[in-house]
Amino acid sequence: MEDVMKPTEKLRKMLLEEELKLRKKQPEHWAKTKYRKYAKPYTDEELEKIKELDDKRKTDRKEKKATAKQEMKKISNKTKKENPKKSKGKKRTKKQSVKKQAKSKSKKK
Repeated sequence: MEDVMKPTEKLRKMLLEEELKLRKKQPEHWAKTKYRKYAKPYTDEELEKIKELDDKRKTDRKEKKATAKQEMKKISNKTKKENPKKSKGKKRTKKQSVKKQAKSKSKKK
């Protein structure tokens, strides 16, 4: 416990400056631009930038969905090739199956 530095005003300011530098590198959160339009009056350039970011987000989402669909199709096609379904023919209705049973019983007698 003796090795711990005591917080000083100089150290506090230095850490705050460092934190602000790191925060400036982070992109603005999407909710600020999309939902908080009332929070600050935007200029025409800022509104245009917001619209571009929103369009970019939408296209990114669409691309991700499309690639996910393609991957799922590939996977399903592979499984179909590996395990092809055997055709069992037409399924009988209940009436047809009863008639078939009756015929088979009459043949056995």
